[in-house]
Amino acid sequence: MTRDLEVSERQIVTMRTFNHPVDSSWRAWSDPQVIPLWWGPDGFTSTIDRFEFHAGGAWVLTMHGPDGTDYPNDIVFDEVAEERLIRYRHLSEPQFTVTVEFAAEDPASTTVRFTQLFGSKEQRDAVAVYAEAGNEQFMARLGAVLDAQ
Repeated sequence: MTRDLEVSERQIVTMRTFNHPVDSSWRAWSDPQVIPLWWGPDGFTSTIDRFEFHAGGAWVLTMHGPDGTDYPNDIVFDEVAEERLIRYRHLSEPQFTVTVEFAAEDPASTTVRFTQLFGSKEQRDAVAVYAEAGNEQFMARLGAVLDAQ
């Protein structure tokens, strides 16, 4: 029980159910042409420099803030299980791991669970100040992209 509490204190979990089948939701996460359409909080854009979507592959992107600030992101994929799971390590500061789980609720809807795991509760708390709202925003942007397809 203590171990579960310790892990939960180091996590930020964002979930959303989309009225789209799992293959559409998966494509939005796995297609480097689609990801920049929704990746990041409101007002952000993203440029993908490298996207090697397989275990051990690199994902290098820059998020461009609405104030013109660039945020480089270096990521390595640890696990990719088609239409089920993506696990990666965010190597840039702040460092954390991400698990994205895809659950087909029925043939026409998918729940996406996005979990960030930090090294400590303090790291999690420092990032949560902006990431909790930002994650909700990027999930809403993802929903809009899925709805437009």
